[in-house]
This record gives sequence, C-alpha cells and structure tokens, in this order.
Amino acid sequence: MHALTLAAWLHDLNPFIIQFSGNLGLRWYGTSYAAGFVVAYLLLRWLHRRGVTPMDPQRIADSMLVLCMGVVAGGRLGYILFYDPPLLWTFTSNAPWWGPLMLANGGMSSHGGMLGVLAACWWIWRSGINHTDPAQRLPLLHLMDLTALVCTPGLFFGRIANFINGELLGDIVAPPGKDAPWWAVKFPQERFSDMEPTLSAAQEQQFVQVLDTYRIGTESDVGTWDRILELIRSHTPAGHEAAAKVAPLISARHPSQLYQAAAEGLVLGLILLLAWYRRQGKGRPLVSE
Repeated sequence: MHALTLAAWLHDLNPFIIQFSGNLGLRWYGTSYAAGFVVAYLLLRWLHRRGVTPMDPQRIADSMLVLCMGVVAGGRLGYILFYDPPLLWTFTSNAPWWGPLMLANGGMSSHGGMLGVLAACWWIWRSGINHTDPAQRLPLLHLMDLTALVCTPGLFFGRIANFINGELLGDIVAPPGKDAPWWAVKFPQERFSDMEPTLSAAQEQQFVQVLDTYRIGTESDVGTWDRILELIRSHTPAGHEAAAKVAPLISARHPSQLYQAAAEGLVLGLILLLAWYRRQGKGRPLVSE
C-alpha cells in the first residue's frame, strides 16, 4: 500500500532490492546497469542473426566487455570531473579507500557514460576486436550506429532506477501543502538538497517538530531525516504515520525520470530500430538523399 497525499503520490520506494546492512546490498541502480548490458548483448546477437552486422557472437561478447568498461569508467569520471572533483583526493580508512571507487555512494553521469561509449567504440575499432584482418574490420561508423541502438535499453533502465532512487527531480507542480494533479510525485529526497523548496514560517516550524519527534539524542537533522525516510519505506503502520506527517511539507513534482525513460529509452530505441530496417548503411542519415 502506497502513501497517498492530497492528489499526489508520496515517493516511498526503497533503492535496495535486498539490503544486508547499511549501504551493503543489491541496489536497483546497479541492477539497471546489468540489465542494460544484458539486453544490449542480446540485441547485438539478434542483429547478427538477421544479417544486419557481420560481428559474430564471440566478437560481440568481447566488444560488450569493452563497452561495459567504457560506460562505467566514463560515467564515474564524468560525474567526478563535472560535479564532484574533490572525490579525486578523498581517501578513507575503509574499503574501497579512494573516492572514485566509492560507487556504493552513487555518482554517475549519463554524458560521461556516453563519452565512455564513444571511446570504447574507437578502441574496439582500433584494436581489431571486431575482426583480426584489418581489411575486414567493421567501419567505425557502423560500430557507433550499432552502439547507439543497443544503448537505449540501458538509458531506459537507468532512468527507472533514477526514479526509484528519488534523484534527478523534475520541476515543481505544486508547492508544499497545495493540491496537486494525480500524476505528480512528492519526493522526500528534496529536503536537504539543492532542490529544497522554500517553506513558510509555519511549515518550517512544523518540519522542525517532525524532526524532533523522531530525533534520537543529539542526532543531526540530516541523520534524523534519513531515518524517517527508511521508516516511510518500511510500509508499516509507523511508516504510514510518518508519511502523513511529512507529506504536507513536500512539493509535488513532475516525474521527469519517467519522461526521460520513455523518450530516451523507448521512443529513441524504436526510432533507431526503424532506421536500421530502412537503411542498413554506416553512419547514414534517416532521410533519403
């Protein structure tokens, strides 16, 4: 049973599929990457069986390994360079010890991943993975065309995971305490973020009272809020009670992650698939000359 607030839904999804302890567990975000890689591999096999590409299953498998490394390395480095450079000189006494390796804490960028894919395509082409005979290697544009198509399932799964995690929030449809359309979503993750809405003096006082109700000892506001979110995600009577207290203090937003999943994953994937059926050249435009 999900928590309904006014006409909008209060986001109460757990980022973990299975949680062992703390940050250790199987997450939807990591699973979305794995699902994207598997579907991309199956798509390449399917294209080979249809005669669209001469890449055989062994070379497809080798290429997928390089593409996986390109996506992960590019996505992580892109996030660090564009959004959080201090991670480069962040070291801890616990594994994995170095900031760029702390993937469990999140931090991937789609544009960095795309740059990583382009680099992987170039490396596959130059290294001869797609054919040992230089004269019979596939053109670089053909490899990029293939990759453009098979990357769309990963974009779809990734945006769905963004929605589950409550990140990349959309624009506000209705401010806290106001009626909102049925399709809007209230993301508690907006609190203590750079997208935190402005509350009235009365709402701010109410928010402090909610924190004090659940605070343990000298716990920080952020720590208390994280525990409140865990309680809401538990879907217990206590969780529903916490959701009822929190809901009026959260703004209703566009579920932009779902819009992007549909546009970048489903619509773009369909367009590229139709393009392959219409014109099976390399790096060709969709329209006829």
